[in-house]
Amino acid sequence: MGAVRVAYRLLGLVVLTLPPWLAYLLTRPLARRFPRFGVRSHFALIRPWAQAVAALLGLRIEREGEPPPPPFFLVSNHLSYLDVIVYLASADAVLLSRADVARWPLIGVLARSTGTLFIERSRRTELPRVIARVRARLDAGYGVIVFPEGTSSSGEGVLPFRASLFEVPAAAGLPVHCASLSYDVPSGRRPARTAVAWWGDMTFGRHALGLLALPGIRARLRFDPRPVVAADRKELARLAEERVRAGFVPTGSGEPAGGGAAEER
Repeated sequence: MGAVRVAYRLLGLVVLTLPPWLAYLLTRPLARRFPRFGVRSHFALIRPWAQAVAALLGLRIEREGEPPPPPFFLVSNHLSYLDVIVYLASADAVLLSRADVARWPLIGVLARSTGTLFIERSRRTELPRVIARVRARLDAGYGVIVFPEGTSSSGEGVLPFRASLFEVPAAAGLPVHCASLSYDVPSGRRPARTAVAWWGDMTFGRHALGLLALPGIRARLRFDPRPVVAADRKELARLAEERVRAGFVPTGSGEPAGGGAAEER
């Protein structure tokens, strides 16, 4: 049954992704000429696609609170590549990811097509360019979601936030919105901290196949209604980290997840 489920979902991912990807390619020249059209068409393509992918994966998204209207700068803890689907299905935004994701087979193409911004964290000279691109996306009307832990974790806690990218909202006087995310899987399966969270030395291919075999996954997403503001990036990072920790529920600590399509509350 597991192998059949994996094959069905892999085929489904191709079927669901091909039409919006082609539409993205066809509308790209027009979007470049008319930026406002580009923002609207981006959201019109990406959010329904992510919601359909969530349903295909048996990913049920339980949401507390509402995402801010774009443009916004939002930070969250980071657990898995699945976080991308959860956030794109829930908010009109683009995400910031590590640079090597852009080179992954299939995933890299999808990431670029969904407007993902990339950063090479090991290169300090990269930071000004990324800050400029984040500012440009905000100015164009996009929401931007950042994972300031700098890496994904097992979901047992929230890692310390890196302050560098908080330079964008600190310099512009923008509020920083905060969200927290965790996962549960059905009883009798490997715990969510290894079945869904992707961290340490886990290989992507093996982990992804295991995730596709799960009958269902529950994502618990909490948007904090109170943004934080500060003029210093380190202080802003500290306040945001406290807010994310306050709303965080450790992965696997809730009721077991069932199968079924995604739903939002």
